[in-house]
Formats: sequence, C-alpha cells, structure tokens
Amino acid sequence: MNKKLRLAAVVGAVALVVAACGDEPDEADDTTAGGEETTAAASDFLGCMVTDAGGVDDRSFNESAWQGLQSAEADLGIEVKFVESNAETDYAPNVNQMVSEDCGIIVTVGFLLGDATAEAAAANAEEQFAIVDFSYEQPIENVKPLIFDTAQAAFL
Repeated sequence: MNKKLRLAAVVGAVALVVAACGDEPDEADDTTAGGEETTAAASDFLGCMVTDAGGVDDRSFNESAWQGLQSAEADLGIEVKFVESNAETDYAPNVNQMVSEDCGIIVTVGFLLGDATAEAAAANAEEQFAIVDFSYEQPIENVKPLIFDTAQAAFL
C-alpha cells in the first residue's frame, strides 16, 4: 500500500509541476472541437527527466517520476524524454544535456542530484527545474523541491 501511495504522490506532483509550467490560456482563443489547438500548444512543451544511478525502472522514485511524465504526455499532450545516469559522474553532464534540449521543465530524481541541479539552475536562470526527494536550505527560485512526508504515508 505504501508503494501505491508514494507512486500516486510522485505522479501527482510531477503532473502538477509540469502543468504549472505552461502558459495561461488565452481567453479569446477558441479551441476546435477536437482540441487540436490545445494539443499543438501542449506538444511544444518538453518535459525532461534525469534519473539517479538507479535507472528509470528502479521500482522507486525514478520509475514513479517517469510514470508521472508519461501520464502528462498522455493526458496533456506534452512531449517527454529522459536520460539515465549510470554513476554520480553522469549527473552534471546529464542535467546539462537536458538544458541544451530546451526542456520546459527538467525533473531531477533523488537527493544525489542536488549539487548538479543547483549548479545548472544557477547557470540557467531561465530554465525551470524540479528535484525529487531533496530541498535546499536556501530555496532556489527556479527549482521546485518535491518532498514527501513518508512518515504520514507510513502512518496511514
């Protein structure tokens, strides 16, 4: 049950972060019956993810974050991509690779990516980041920490 609750929380948080990064809809803009204009606008948004060394199918944070982005792809029509880190030395290059991909948001997964995310955020103030399972003592304006109170989930 704890895994399902954690998964639901991560999927919901990632979907909310991705949805919050989009532009406000124009009130004068009429969407066609099939939602074609909305889909075209959403497909211009690229949600990116950098895993920690556990990989995208680690049955934990990486996998649930990726499932959240895939849900945003299916539900919101955005494009998504990820890059897997095999070692700590991959973190900074992988984050920088996603910066060069012109992502609408870059989700880094796990506290081990804290330094690489902070460095990339400082060097790229126009980029939006989210980091799973980590927060900074001094908040960084373009980084949204995604923290989950596991004691609450465990209690339930």
